[in-house]
Amino acid sequence: MTSVNNFLLSSEELYRFATLKAEHKDVTQRQLQALFQNFEVKVVMYVREPLDFAKSWYNEVNKSTLPIGRFSDFLFNLPLGYIDPRINAEFWRELFGHQSLILRRYDTQSTRHIEGLLETLGLNAGSLPSPSEERVHKKRDENTLERDRLAKIHAIKSEKERHWWLTRNSLATDEGVTTLMKKLEGISQGYEAFCKMEGIGPSQSKLTLEAVLQHQKRVNPDNVTPPSKLQTQVQKMRSRLRRKLKR
Repeated sequence: MTSVNNFLLSSEELYRFATLKAEHKDVTQRQLQALFQNFEVKVVMYVREPLDFAKSWYNEVNKSTLPIGRFSDFLFNLPLGYIDPRINAEFWRELFGHQSLILRRYDTQSTRHIEGLLETLGLNAGSLPSPSEERVHKKRDENTLERDRLAKIHAIKSEKERHWWLTRNSLATDEGVTTLMKKLEGISQGYEAFCKMEGIGPSQSKLTLEAVLQHQKRVNPDNVTPPSKLQTQVQKMRSRLRRKLKR
């Protein structure tokens, strides 16, 4: 037990709740309501421009040990709950009430971002160090992303699966192109309408098929193969996997 009356709970994982399947979402909502039934809950939700969000999330998921598709395939299969702010906003307002949700734009860096959060919470930001442009937690080098992505596919997948992973292309057909284009347009239109309605502009979305393909050309170039050092690591990983399967 604790005598603390106010506390802050912060995690990127909270954004996942709205993406759960209906039955799991219902259970999660009941558990959260029970957990915070004696508290006045305020939810601070940051809304980020969709293309910037997608680029950052793709960079992040490629840090995992699991293989990921190319950028366009990643977006093609990404649940809308991750990138459409309307879905998360609806989840939290339904859970704790419409007035419980505080919306802010995610467009600042360094200590300015923390200062903005503290001001939103009504706390004094005077103890923070002077704003700095220095990046403490740097994102992974996008120039190594494709090399590492291919290495994981070669290491983890069987030869048959490997071929599918290396050749999969959600945009190989006109239907695939149309499907992704409509998805991107829907996300952009929804984002812009949401920001306008909630008064958190400017809100022009940069998420277009052209922008997606440009970024894919940068992070998933066609001329990348795992270097010899990574090929050696691939062989070692394969050997370890084979030994585990034989046990």
